[in-house]
Amino acid sequence: MPDSYVAVYLHIVFGVGQESTELYKATRAPLYRYIATLVGSRRGTPVLINGTHDHVHILASLPRQQAVQDFVRDLKANSSRWLHDTFPDMRGFSWQKGYGAFGVGVRGLATVRAYIANQEAHHQEQSFRDEVRRFLSDQGIEFDEAHWG
Repeated sequence: MPDSYVAVYLHIVFGVGQESTELYKATRAPLYRYIATLVGSRRGTPVLINGTHDHVHILASLPRQQAVQDFVRDLKANSSRWLHDTFPDMRGFSWQKGYGAFGVGVRGLATVRAYIANQEAHHQEQSFRDEVRRFLSDQGIEFDEAHWG
């Protein structure tokens, strides 16, 4: 091939730390906008960001030069710092140590986008922990309850 072509879309999920303040409704929309800015600053393209009081979902494309673990680490560190600086009552906020990052094909973008858009309604029926279990099971990854905290 005379050139390189890459379409890497990830569905990234991470939760609020066990001892942390939850994400209040008033903080969520500004936080999601800030995360979108962070994604763009790393040459990614934010597709959709949404979540609930205890976790966030990010659907984004990544540039081919970007390692997933570095990308997610930077999103978590910078968004946490931004929350501390922007909302004084969030100074104790932290994200959980881990995260999930699941590849999404171009044909699956609409399905994942709809899933992320519907977080509030979805989590009236299913906890974040159960959601993580299902994601991991769908990907053939074992879930170790001891690691949850």
